[in-house]
Parts: sequence; structure tokens; C-alpha cells
Amino acid sequence: MSSRPVVHLFCNAHIDPVWLWTWEEGLREAISTFTTAANLLDEFPEFVFNHNESVLYEWVEEYDPVLFERIRGHVASGRWNITGGWYLQPDVNLPGGETLVRVILEGRRYFAEKFDVRPSVSYNFDTFGHPGSLPQLLSDADFKMYIHYRPDTRFLDLPGMYYRWRSADGSEVFAVRPDAWYCTPWPGSPERETRRGVERARQTGRDVLVMWGLGDHGGGPTRAELLNFRKLLAEFKDADVEIRHSTPEAFYAAHQPYLHEYPVYQGELQRTLSGTYTSVAPIKRQMREGEALLASAERWAAAAWWRFGRPYPADQLREAWKRHLFNSFTIRCAVRSRKKPSAVSMTCSASRMMSPAA
Repeated sequence: MSSRPVVHLFCNAHIDPVWLWTWEEGLREAISTFTTAANLLDEFPEFVFNHNESVLYEWVEEYDPVLFERIRGHVASGRWNITGGWYLQPDVNLPGGETLVRVILEGRRYFAEKFDVRPSVSYNFDTFGHPGSLPQLLSDADFKMYIHYRPDTRFLDLPGMYYRWRSADGSEVFAVRPDAWYCTPWPGSPERETRRGVERARQTGRDVLVMWGLGDHGGGPTRAELLNFRKLLAEFKDADVEIRHSTPEAFYAAHQPYLHEYPVYQGELQRTLSGTYTSVAPIKRQMREGEALLASAERWAAAAWWRFGRPYPADQLREAWKRHLFNSFTIRCAVRSRKKPSAVSMTCSASRMMSPAA
């Protein structure tokens, strides 16, 4: 164990499966980003890549099985870190609790079946708000840490970048709201954020998490940035702070002895881009209706199995839930144009509803 504080370089690639595009483009971006990451892992032995969202791995498994096996090899070697642990990064305000539980369970199941891993860190970078009950769901699912970006400091004051988020029932998770964006699309920004992290580590004497990864539509690591990081790692080789390609799990482990010292925040984390919660309301209503119908179908199917010996349609219900979970992302619809918000909203929602299973 290092006696120096460590700046943990957390490389990720933010990929919206759909947004102003259909799922086919999300698939192409996942394959492109994952291919780049696998190639750079081969080229840079010090590099560690992190990614979540089991739906993207499912797509890669189906449409590029050779790449999927390369990923499995890197996961087995400890260089590709399965983190996050969810099916995807959904809206967490509008869906019901059952949907959020299924998002977690489906991700957990897939990563256990395919990679034999159980991530302990969860994150949802781009959702626009969080209910106060979420720490209870995360804690019950055995997640130890939660990373979020929104709402940023313009919309909500928190007691610190690192804090304990507590539900009404007393459940807690260690929460992190980075002070920089979860993407680093500007040349030189990963190095600048890393140097900021070094100064913070010197001030606090504790490990710091620095997120980096090109773009807001895939991209992730680049060769140019990894070469720059090599120079930075060499510069700080014998310094008072260590810089290391790492994982959020390693960062959490370093902070675990100090968790009791961090301030507590209890309540909701609300809210960014509030207009998204009233746009294209019919789709949002249909989402909740679908959730209720699925839960009802499960109950009646269970009753039919118990009372009349009818086969329980487990596979069909799981597939139906996965379609529903995919569309839990669609209702987080951002209106990005001031001129024609309704047109942008409808384009966004229509494209997102075109899930691959539809």
C-alpha cells in the first residue's frame, strides 16, 4: 500500500445508447469505443479502462463476438474493469421503484453470468436528479459508492465533493460529485484535471478521483492522451503524490477508513433541466403504464402457476422487462434547442423509443 496519496485516473466512455439517434448508432459507437479501448489496452500495459451498462455488452456480444471475447480476456487480466453494475444509466425520478430495482438486478445478473463480477460502485453521470430513496436501493443492492455529476453546483449545494448520502430509513452510500465534467473532450483537459487532483491530494493528504475520457458520445481513451499521461506519470514518479491508472473501486477502498469523517446529506439531489420532466408527457405516461402492466403480468402468471400448474413465462417476462428498462432511458429527454424545443423533444423521444427489441 502506497504511503503517498494517489490520484486515481478513472477512464470511462460516456455512451448514450440512444438520444438524437436510434439504437443502431448507439451500437456502432459501443463497438467503436470498445474496440479502441481493447487496442489501447494491448498497447499500453499501464492503462486501465472502466465501463458499465450491461446493455452495451449484450450488443457487442451479439454483433461482434470476437471483440466480446477480447473484452473478456482483458476483464480476466484485471485491465478492463466492469463497474457501475446497472443495465444502463436511466432516469431515476420518473420510473417507479420496481423499474430501478430491475435496472440493478438485470445488470447484476448479466455481469455475473458473463464476467463473474459483482461491481460495488454504481454511477449515473447524466441523469437530471435523484430521489432521496435511492441510497436505500443502492445499499440494499450492496453498492458501497455512488458517483453522480448532476445536479451540479449551480443547482444544488452539497457539503462537499465527497459525502455520505443518507435515505430516510438510515441507509447510506459514500457519494462522489466530481468538480469537473465526466467527459474531457478538450485537448489537454485530462492533464489539467490531473494536476488539479494532485494539488487537492496535497491539501487533504487523501486519494483523489479524476475522471477522463474523450467525448459525450463514446470515444473514451485516446492514444494521444495516454502518451501525455506517460509523461505525467514519469514526472511524478518520485513525487509526494502518486498518479495511477485506476478504478473507482480502488478509490473507494482507499477512503473506506475515513468514511465516518465525511459529512452527511439527507434528502433528494434535485434538479437539472427541469423542463425535461414535462416534455412529451404521453411517452412518460406510457412508460409508467407499461411498468404497472408488467408487474401485474408477473403476479397473474405466478398465480396461474401456483393454482393451475401453468408454465411460468420467465424468459418472455425477462425480455419484456428489458425492453421496458431500455426505455427508462428515453424519458430522460433533454430539450437542447431554445428555438424549437418541441421539435427537439419529439425527435429525441421518438428515436429513443426505437429499442433493439421493439
